[in-house]
Amino acid sequence: MARKKHAEGIKIDDKILDLMISQIEDPRSVESMQKTFNEFKKALIERMLEGELTYHLGYDKHDRRPVEASNARNGQSEKTTCGRGRNDHPYSTRSREYIFTGDSA
Repeated sequence: MARKKHAEGIKIDDKILDLMISQIEDPRSVESMQKTFNEFKKALIERMLEGELTYHLGYDKHDRRPVEASNARNGQSEKTTCGRGRNDHPYSTRSREYIFTGDSA
């Protein structure tokens, strides 16, 4: 039987990995590594959500809302995402007129 080919992912720069490893309190501790990895995932998700909102609204965080824009940033709230037996709590920024279209592009 032929082996499955795995999709190639993004090559993460060794400098980024070294920086992340340097943040681990005790590299010999699985719990310490998991804590650092979970904090990284949380920060990554928050950054992605912020970028999505910036794209949706058409202006960057802390910039003035354009006069022609009817939608605005409206605070943030804590969300809970579940996965593999634990919960993460990224902060999600609210949009006043968000309409889900189902488009992922």
